[in-house]
Amino acid sequence: MKFLFGNPGYLFPWNVIFAAIAIVTWLYTQPEFARMAEFEIGWIAHIFVRNLVLMVLFYGGLHLWLYTFKAQGEEFNFHPKWRGEKKPRFLFGSQLIDNVIWSVASGCTIWSAYEVIMMWSYANGHLAMIT
Repeated sequence: MKFLFGNPGYLFPWNVIFAAIAIVTWLYTQPEFARMAEFEIGWIAHIFVRNLVLMVLFYGGLHLWLYTFKAQGEEFNFHPKWRGEKKPRFLFGSQLIDNVIWSVASGCTIWSAYEVIMMWSYANGHLAMIT
């Protein structure tokens, strides 16, 4: 019971927080299924922008907490030096800018494309949705 319900346990606090975010996102930001029966730029853009906002909130919050505020100090630092700026090894000269661009260009795009295909499949009855 302590493993499941203790703090920190399996459910509390993080899994409950993540489940609550998923439920709120589904209930209040998901486009209607009637709109998703046809591929249209409106609902696809809606999903992409929603996912982008979620990504910025989570990744930006983690970046602020772990790097800007250095909340954990160097306790879990993989490398003894802090992240470097203006290094030629990064495509855009900065690790932060590289991470943001590649996360949006690949991560959010693939995440949104997967969700769009799944929602279109559910709306058209190609996949059975558990309700």
